[in-house]
This record gives sequence, structure tokens and C-alpha cells, in this order.
Amino acid sequence: MTEGRKDDAGKPRPTLVFGTMAQALAAVVEVAEYGARKYAPDNWLLVPDGLQRYSDALLRHALAALRGEVLDPESGLRHTAHMAWCALAVLELRLREAEELKQGQDALARREGLWARWAAERYPTAAGVAAVADLSREAAERLLRFGTAVAFKRWPLEVAQAVERIEKLPEAQALQRFGLLRFEPVGDDGLAVCVEQARYTVSARYLNPGTLSWCGLVDWLKRTLAQKQPQPQPQPQPSVQHVIDELSKLPAVRELQEAGLIEFKWQHGDVDSLTAHVGAQVFPITTAYSKPAFERWVESLRPSRKLQADAEETLAKLVNPGSLAARAVDAGLIRARYRWSSKQPAVYVELRRGDAVLASTKAKVTGDGVPMAVSQAFEAFCNLPRIHTIVGGELRRGGKP
Repeated sequence: MTEGRKDDAGKPRPTLVFGTMAQALAAVVEVAEYGARKYAPDNWLLVPDGLQRYSDALLRHALAALRGEVLDPESGLRHTAHMAWCALAVLELRLREAEELKQGQDALARREGLWARWAAERYPTAAGVAAVADLSREAAERLLRFGTAVAFKRWPLEVAQAVERIEKLPEAQALQRFGLLRFEPVGDDGLAVCVEQARYTVSARYLNPGTLSWCGLVDWLKRTLAQKQPQPQPQPQPSVQHVIDELSKLPAVRELQEAGLIEFKWQHGDVDSLTAHVGAQVFPITTAYSKPAFERWVESLRPSRKLQADAEETLAKLVNPGSLAARAVDAGLIRARYRWSSKQPAVYVELRRGDAVLASTKAKVTGDGVPMAVSQAFEAFCNLPRIHTIVGGELRRGGKP
């Protein structure tokens, strides 16, 4: 049986490094992991002026090692491991720089080769081919933009300048992104602006911003762009249930729903309508309704049951047991009422006879909370003129002397 064959002569032998330098490579990996934790993985590739800065870092670690310092005080790793990592980073950046330079040179060579072929086809003379080598960078860019060397060699200067002005228009740039815009010379100073089969011919001599020729061209480009752009599809109208579900996510609506105070009504007819009802208050909701306006409306009707309970509890604690005020609170004649407002919530202490309010005081709810507002309103209520006589009369009227 003959021996197997493998043609690997002259090929790299990675085992010469990985097989005998495993510990050194592991130390370099520790440095890389430390850098990834400190900054971010592969962050070193994004550092500006990386070649200079990592060369300086390599030399700093080398100087520290020459002074006899073994470990880097910040990372706790060997200075020599840091040196090796920095050297690899500098090498990688150098190699990438050389590759990018080579790719740029190859692209330039291909471009120059195209120009030379054009010159040989258009002007089959030595002078015609040599003319390509004399093109400046600006001339070369204009050549590529106009599409053919004829544009550069034979277009009048006025026409070339007109093309440059047109290309700065937003409408022209949009058509260029679609690959639809091109220019063609017409006669001595004429220019045809072409979008697919459509053409707009104008004299370049009069094609300056502000002239009638310029305004006409701009208007034509706008109309042409509007025809070529994809028309937006009409957005489907949200379903009624979808609108109600979205509005129900508002905290104020959820609170009103829990209290059974809000109702959405949908009416289908000649004019479809969706309305929100809170008691006698009605808010019309259409497809063009303002959600912030609805939110302000519903917030103004928010019951805030917890804060109302806090107000009532605070009032019960403020009155002295057995006093005239305590008997009126027990009888439901004196009540604390919390009213929410997006501008300024407030607490009212009221003396009521059924639905009628006989006396009332108000205190704004500030950062001290509802209890402090109730205390202030109740103090003002007790200082009302003849309030004790009025409360006593109402108790006697209710049969509670």
C-alpha cells in the first residue's frame, strides 16, 4: 500500500506558533479580554489614529518592563503581554491599511483602463489616448458624472455648469437616487433633461436661478418626481373597538370604568359616531379626534375614590367626639369633598341639606397632601360667621338635637 500524498509544501505551518507558544498566546488573550471588559469588544478598531496610539502604548509597557516592573498596576497582567498585544494591534492596522490602499489603487487602475479604452475607440490616435492621462481629478469626476467623455470634451462650459446647478436641486437628487435622471447636449448651448422617455429641452445660456427657464424646469422636475414616486397607500381607519381599547388604557378611563361611570356609545347611520358619556357629560369621538383633548376632558371628571376616602377619614379625625361638629358629621350634614383638577386639585368642607350646599370652604391640595388641605378647609369652615347657629338649626331640623 502506497503512502498518502498531501501537497502542502510552502504553505504556512500554524503549529510553529500555536504548538510552542500556547502560554504566551494565553497571556495575550487575557489582555484582550481585559480591554473588552474595560471598553468594548473590538473597540480598538474604532480608536482614531490607532497606529500612533497603540505604538505609544507598546513603548510605554516596554519602558516599564525595562525598569524591572513585571505587572501592569492597572490590569495586574504582565507588561510583556501588553507589549505583545499592542504589537499585534499595530501589525493588524498596518496590514489593513495596506489592503485598503491596494484596493484603491486597483479601482483607480480599472477606471483609468476604461478611460483609455474609450479614448482608443473615440480617437484612434496616440494623441487621443494620451489625453486621458492628462485629466485632472476634477475633470475625471465630471467625466464620470456626465456619463461619457464626449460630455467632458465637447459640452460647452455653460451647459456643464447648468448641469451642476440642476444636480443640486432636491428634486433632481431624488430622481438620481431612482436612477432616472440623465442629461444630453442639444446643439451649441442646449440641454435636454431626461427622465426615462420624458425630455425637457432648454437653453443653458438662460438657465440661471430666478429666470423663467429655471422656474419652468424646476416645476417640470417637481411634477415628474411626483409621478415617479410611489403613491402612499391610504391608511385603514381604526375599528371602533380598537379606539375604545386604546382609550381604555388611560388611567382616568380605567378608574371611571371601575366605578361604572363611563360608557362608550357607537351609532351607525348616515353619519357614524362614537361618543363617550360620563353622566350628563358627552365627548364626541371621530376618526380625527384629539386624544390629548379627550384625556383632559376625562381627567376633569376623574372621581379619585381613594383621595375622597382620605378626605372623609381626615375630617372624622378632626372633630372632637360629642361636639356639635361631630354630630353634624355623623348625620351627614358636614362633608369633605375632594375635587380633582389637572390645574389645581382642591378639598371642600361643606354644610349640605340634601343636594343644596348651605356653606362651603375650600383649600388647595399642595405637596402636603389631602389631610393638610382638609385641616385648612375645616379651620376656615369653623370660622364662618354664625356657622355654629346654622349647624345647630340643621341638626334640630333633622331631629338630632
